[in-house]
Parts: sequence; C-alpha cells; structure tokens
Amino acid sequence: MSLVVSATASAVQGIQACMRRLDRAASVIAGGGGAPAAGAGSISAPATAPAGTSPESDIAGAMVDVLTAQRAFSAQLRVLRAAGRMADEAVRLGERAGGDRT
Repeated sequence: MSLVVSATASAVQGIQACMRRLDRAASVIAGGGGAPAAGAGSISAPATAPAGTSPESDIAGAMVDVLTAQRAFSAQLRVLRAAGRMADEAVRLGERAGGDRT
C-alpha cells in the first residue's frame, strides 16, 4: 500500500509543479514578467531569456511552457488514476482475504 501512497504523493507534487509552471507562463503572457520561482519541483523552470530578446520570443517560450505543462499534467493525472485503481484492487484483495478466514 505504501507504493500507492508514494505514487499518489509523487503525482500530486508533479501536478503542483505544473500549476506553478502555468502560473509563470501566464504571467509572461500577460506581460507581468514571470521570473521562475526557486524550487520549481519536478518540472524544470524555463531558462532565463538572454538580454535583448523580443517580447514575441518571450511569449513563444511561455506558450511552449504552457504546452509542456499541459502534457506533464496529463501524465501526472494518469499516474494518479493508476494509483487509485491500485488502491481499489488492494482493498478488494484485502476484503477477499479477510472473507476467506471466517
């Protein structure tokens, strides 16, 4: 059961990292800067843009971050669903084993 818990915790942390990445990208797209936060989690923070880059390239990079975060979010959601199925199966197996003893 601890494998299910660690898979769930890992997926939740990954989803939180995706949310932080989306927040940073939204800030860049909205024109508010969007400096990467320290400790961005399992998703690496985007590289800082070199001096003299255009706003269009900043927005393009932010859009890439949005798409990357969306894909990562979907992957973490699949992990979370699989962990839920594993937990359900463990409960069913436990109930079956408990019913056999009586």
